[in-house]
Parts: sequence; C-alpha cells; structure tokens
Amino acid sequence: MGTQKVLLPYGKSTVIEHIVNVLNSGGVDEVVVVTGHQSENVASALSKTAAKIVRNEQYLSGMLSSVRCGIRAASADTQAYLVALGDQPSIRASVVATLITAFAAEPTDQGVILVPTFDRRRGHPLLFSRHFREDALHRFDETGLRGLLDAYPERIRDITADESGILRDMDYPADYEFELRMRRELEDPGEG
Repeated sequence: MGTQKVLLPYGKSTVIEHIVNVLNSGGVDEVVVVTGHQSENVASALSKTAAKIVRNEQYLSGMLSSVRCGIRAASADTQAYLVALGDQPSIRASVVATLITAFAAEPTDQGVILVPTFDRRRGHPLLFSRHFREDALHRFDETGLRGLLDAYPERIRDITADESGILRDMDYPADYEFELRMRRELEDPGEG
C-alpha cells in the first residue's frame, strides 16, 4: 500500500477507528487491537475508543503472531475470540452481531469455530471458542489460523452473511479506493 493502511481516512475517522466502532456496535465486549508498524500512531488514532492496545514486537513474522498477542491480552474470562482484520473497513456490525448470536446458541461444553460465508465463500471475521485457545497459541506456525480450520473441520459452522465485504480487505491503493466508493454508495445510494 505504501502507507500504514489502518490510518487512512475513512469517513470521519480512520480505517482502524471505524473497525473498532463496528466491532463495538456489533456486540464485542472487549476489543484488543494488536499493533506493529507505526504502533504509536495507531494507538493515537484509537485514543477516543475503549480498545486495549497491544504491541506485537514480532509483527513481521506474520498475522498469527498478532492473533497470539491479542489472545494473550484478552480478559481471562473470554469465552470466544473474534479475529477481525485491521484492513477490512467493509466489515458490518450486523455480521459481527450474527456471529455472536450464533455463538450464544451453541452448546458451551464443545468448541466451535464460526466463519461467515457469502456466496459459499468463507471470509472474515472468524470467531472461535476458548476451547481452541491453546491450539491457536501453540500450533499452526506454518499455516496460521487456516490450520485451525483444517484440524477441526467438524467444529466449523459456516454462517451465511448477506455482505460481500466479508471477502475483501485492502492490500493495494485500488482496494482502498474501492472501499471509499462503496462507503459513498452506502451513504448516498442515489449517487452510484
């Protein structure tokens, strides 16, 4: 992208502040934001939120290291972990709420992994119960959380989402421009 994408303007805030607000609106009890590059700037952008900021010193080693930092920083009584991407401003509170509601309907004595789907394709955010905490912390170094899905296919519940945004993130300037265009269309559907 050429810049810290989570700090890009998005509406009246930054991408990361928007995502934190969406997670809160969707019903997430505790938001832990794991930072790496430009950690201080990201923390500053989130100063008006209640998000807990944790710096991942090994952020260059991949996303799993950040997921592990977030798991370790979460409250001890956490029942489930929702892993959201910091570069996915298209995430909707309704999708987050649907995942949380689906989790609440599952038996508490069994582990479950919830994955939103759109058009039969899996996206983000991913939600998994505390039963998989140790696995996420100590396994899957080579595969990341994909390894969790591969190891426990019988525990996966695909949750239908009516939002194609679960399939998108921002890796290139064109992705960011697309997300801004989509936001404008949502704000003013007559403009499209």
